[in-house]
Amino acid sequence: MQLLLLAAYISLPIAVPISSLPDLHERTCTNPVIRPEWRRMRDADKQAYIQAEKCLMQRPSKTGLNDARTRFEDLQAVHQIDTAVYHDNAVFLPWHRYFLNVHHMLLKQECNYTGPIPWWDETIDRGHFERAPVFTNQYFGQSPLANEGTTPPCVKNGAFANTVLHIGPGGPDQNRDHCLSRAINNQNSNFVTQYYVNACNGYTDYNKMWFCVYEGPHAYGHVALEGTMSDVAASPGDPIFYLHHAFVDRNWWAWQKANPKTRLGGIDGHTTSNMPVGGWRDVTLDTEMATYGIAQNVTVAMIMDTKGGYLCYTYDY
Repeated sequence: MQLLLLAAYISLPIAVPISSLPDLHERTCTNPVIRPEWRRMRDADKQAYIQAEKCLMQRPSKTGLNDARTRFEDLQAVHQIDTAVYHDNAVFLPWHRYFLNVHHMLLKQECNYTGPIPWWDETIDRGHFERAPVFTNQYFGQSPLANEGTTPPCVKNGAFANTVLHIGPGGPDQNRDHCLSRAINNQNSNFVTQYYVNACNGYTDYNKMWFCVYEGPHAYGHVALEGTMSDVAASPGDPIFYLHHAFVDRNWWAWQKANPKTRLGGIDGHTTSNMPVGGWRDVTLDTEMATYGIAQNVTVAMIMDTKGGYLCYTYDY
């Protein structure tokens, strides 16, 4: 199992002060949005979500990052540039929770989406991802089984058929026009099990838990879809990325929910995967995270609690 983790593209987040951008989120959470598993959404709500995502693919870029041409690719470019900053270290879960929220913010504000971010319970479909209800002609497109030694095919059906991407594959200096591609590798999807999720969530220490998640259900979910999703840096080019990472976030939410007294405010581990010059730096509640000005910078403390005020959501189960 090899993901294209591009440590060579380490960069620093753009310093956008927390107070320098409009705060587009309520500061108290009295009515949290429930993020539903895809199967539990009404068909009309699924279509509304899909159409909002397609809207982001048509809105022009505002960041000027790399080769991004749309708002959808603005997010993809942020992820690509900072792959090594927010992956393979203890900031992985907090930053991706923040990233999902920024994605939701854009759907709401630029595409008038009024619904929640859905998640996909991959454990139900492990071993046969091709039969998952997300991969239909109506939604994310049917996906063929992977053939060893062959390039994953372009997505040719569904709402995102024939999508051309401009970010990736790989790092910023490798950007070129290419298609959204996907193929199901069930040797890898077999590992996305409830047993594995439970094993990771069985750790009482955050540092051990996040690493188990990162190397386990998170990684296997990516490589089980091959193509765009297996290119970690540019993986948000496949819209299923957001349902996959909502699955990862949901599992962290469940871990926190099991012991909120200590887990909503407790975090440990390093901010890098390798020891930098000057020694290790530990992630703290004051660690700042950024999305290159798409949204205000936040601290880890601001996103630890999904009902803490900056965030206001929960999961259906």
